[in-house]
Amino acid sequence: MLFFEDVFSDLRGCDCSDVFGCAWPTLPTGVITFLSAVSLAALVAVLIHRLTDPVKRLISNFDDYFSWFLTAAPLATGMLAFAHAGGAPYEKLLAIHILSAEALLIWFPFGKLMHAFLIFAARGTTGVLFERKGASL
Repeated sequence: MLFFEDVFSDLRGCDCSDVFGCAWPTLPTGVITFLSAVSLAALVAVLIHRLTDPVKRLISNFDDYFSWFLTAAPLATGMLAFAHAGGAPYEKLLAIHILSAEALLIWFPFGKLMHAFLIFAARGTTGVLFERKGASL
């Protein structure tokens, strides 16, 4: 346990600009808040569209709604924690925000969200399959 305490105590004060020679650029707080609000509003609009469209409602399953929830939760909890709103202490809001972001990262490879990255592999596989049937690249 002492080894991990030493490593993490050194990493907490680490400035990456010393290691890489440049600092990570940051955006102004107002821009981050605006983008979070727009993203959350877009997610709510997509959910409303999914619930009101009969075809999309018919083909939606648990994975669609759970992925939506896990995508929206870090945005909403991050905005609450930043504004110190929600009626809870800041530390609790921050803990909920971190846990929701970690839950998203845990769910990501197992849910439909992974299709955003697997589309390239799927296109390549489809191309290989069609190449055998006479279509050339």
